[in-house]
Amino acid sequence: MEVKKYSGVIIPMVSPILENLEIDTEAVRTLTSNVVNQSGQPFVIGTTGESSSLSFQNKLKLVKKTVETAQGKAPVYAGISANCYAESIELAIKFKEIGADVAVAHIPGYYEIDQEEVYQYFKKVADTIELPLVVYNMPKTTNISLTLETIDRLSKHQNIVALKDSERGEERMKKAISLWKDRKDFSYFSGWAAKSFDTLKLGGDGIVPSTGNLTPNLYNILYENILSQNFDKARAAQEKTDAISNIYQQFQPLGNSLAAFKSLLHEYDLCEPNMLPPLQKASEEINKKIKAKLKKLNQNISELNQL
Repeated sequence: MEVKKYSGVIIPMVSPILENLEIDTEAVRTLTSNVVNQSGQPFVIGTTGESSSLSFQNKLKLVKKTVETAQGKAPVYAGISANCYAESIELAIKFKEIGADVAVAHIPGYYEIDQEEVYQYFKKVADTIELPLVVYNMPKTTNISLTLETIDRLSKHQNIVALKDSERGEERMKKAISLWKDRKDFSYFSGWAAKSFDTLKLGGDGIVPSTGNLTPNLYNILYENILSQNFDKARAAQEKTDAISNIYQQFQPLGNSLAAFKSLLHEYDLCEPNMLPPLQKASEEINKKIKAKLKKLNQNISELNQL
């Protein structure tokens, strides 16, 4: 199976935060090393990274430390999403100077716009920035769904290299993969971690699982075994990642699950549990539930990353 340039296990990293709401650069180094050394590719400043709450300077600091730590061993994907077009462009310019490899952007989420406006927005961004662009569909936070027809139009742009789709729906996923699996110049990444096995088996190019902050190697096992058609082992990896994800994803809505996830990462000394306002740290009640589930699991981080 031929592997495309943009493919594999892309980890949407959390943004480690100190109590003073500045970036915890030491934790960025720890998390990035954990990802890169286990065959993952870091994606910073996405939904898992609390992108809408990060200041411009903290975004620069975060990308700089991630690039320094990755040392070219894996491409660094950096989110440039903003409600202000000019800010997105400035972020892309700065990130390229710092050394990021790929820009990722979702549509601004304030105004209700139609699909032609969606198309024109991404085309204008792709025409302007020098980094290759991944279009990110995240209707849960933007309240706008990018249709596959719109994305297919955008896929013809020479600077738009992939879709990262976090919209649920098996028929949508199957149709998207069938549209682009034979395209060498455009990739499909799934942000639906529970469907990682199905995505890759159907011919999707990459997965973007938040739990990979903790278990990047487990997702790499899943990915590599799909490529080698060892589907039993790949399915076993999917089942284990689902069990680990359930430790924190049961806490809804999205903000609560992100806070619970940082608490889970804190239990493994990967980052502090601090959140950026308006989100708050997980409650003591949630922390107790997480610790109880971990006690039943009874695995250290090395064991978590193996079948």
